[in-house]
Amino acid sequence: FEFLPDIQIGSIFANVSDDVDAGGNVILSDDNFATSIPLNFAVEPVRQLGLISDAITSVIIKPKEKLSSLTNFKIMIKPTIARSDGLILKDEFVSQLGFTTSSTTVTDINFE
Repeated sequence: FEFLPDIQIGSIFANVSDDVDAGGNVILSDDNFATSIPLNFAVEPVRQLGLISDAITSVIIKPKEKLSSLTNFKIMIKPTIARSDGLILKDEFVSQLGFTTSSTTVTDINFE
């Protein structure tokens, strides 16, 4: 996800549990947030060179396990993530459409 002008990287906490209320402020779900998909704790910043002091406007957060194929996932961002100037989100954000993973079937076509 992207924040402008930039993110206070220490304010991002990926939800590492399948419990939506476990304390993370970035939550991934495939069942409209009845449960969550556990995410890795580590948040990888993406630096935008040339912007305000190489600002961090995006982060990469990875799931603990591979995501199920052909499944729709939604992201929830709770209003506790801060920008570098200390401002936080006004409201909780939930992606309306989310994203759908592609098929992960591997077919052997017998190359020799």
